[in-house]
Amino acid sequence: NAEMNDILSYKTNFNIIHGGRWDNGVLTNPDIGGYWWSSNINTNRIYSRTTLAASVDTLHLGYSSLYTGFYVRCVMKETNINNLAYMQDFAKLNESGNAVKKQQVFNSMREEESYQLTDIRENKANSYYISKLKDGNIWMIQNLKLGKSTSTSLSLSEDTSNVPSTGFNLNGKLTDGKFTYSTIDNVKYQNNDSQYYCTDDYGCYYNWHSSTAGTGTSYVSTDLANVNYDICPSGWTLPTGGAGGQYEILTSYYPTADDLLVNPTSATENDGNSFPGFLLTGYCSNSGCDAYVGNTTDYWSRTTKSAQNAYVFGINPGSVHPLHNWYKYAGFPIRCIAK
Repeated sequence: NAEMNDILSYKTNFNIIHGGRWDNGVLTNPDIGGYWWSSNINTNRIYSRTTLAASVDTLHLGYSSLYTGFYVRCVMKETNINNLAYMQDFAKLNESGNAVKKQQVFNSMREEESYQLTDIRENKANSYYISKLKDGNIWMIQNLKLGKSTSTSLSLSEDTSNVPSTGFNLNGKLTDGKFTYSTIDNVKYQNNDSQYYCTDDYGCYYNWHSSTAGTGTSYVSTDLANVNYDICPSGWTLPTGGAGGQYEILTSYYPTADDLLVNPTSATENDGNSFPGFLLTGYCSNSGCDAYVGNTTDYWSRTTKSAQNAYVFGINPGSVHPLHNWYKYAGFPIRCIAK
């Protein structure tokens, strides 16, 4: 097989041990030859497997009956998307020395094919379909649902690599699910003390301050810096917005609303069969939530526009607006992109 042939090419690195083999209860050829099993059945001979053999300084492939005693050497399995179970597994691919594994995962994903991974937060209550889209990036093709499964305060302590070292808590209360005016960091809401609002069909809406794990500039701030933190799973992040941002690049591959939306008149959650699978979920403003379901939607980016506004990705049934921006106190859904 391929691994055996690689070994033949680099025999000086294999560290050959001439320990012989165990054959019918007898040690044979000690100090003369060495033998190693492969995982391949020899298709030409029944009850035998391909082997690697060494004598003096020569390596060659052969085969032997299954009852013979040979050495075993292991090779690391190639990493692919089917080896991953959690959204947070992508964070490990970004660690030092994992560039090859990261590329293997990327190469193993077929364009516009969905794969489902679980978010470890909230006791693994949420899973998401992800896909490698035509822009060459790996996207969530469902809206983030962090906070949907809890009715009290939501802690991010299970996954803190995307949040400040001091930690962050959304402090959300899911009652009637409306935004309220609040003094918390001067971010505006209406109708109850909630920084986010969730539904079964569309996931959750968050204001920009919550989306950025409390580090995004507040509505009255004069700080124009882009954010370094967000509430995406570790290994994922909010897309960039504005001119040249990841949303604008995405629209060069999916230029129309029909290309982008699950259904131009629907806000039903994507079942993993639509790409990129955006939803017309409406948004939350000072007047409440859900007013524009089926008519429009905006998705937060990580890029600030001004002291009051951040860039969003706007979609209507007949138009696409990758350069939109909106007030940071509004409640919009989130799509995360792999780092």
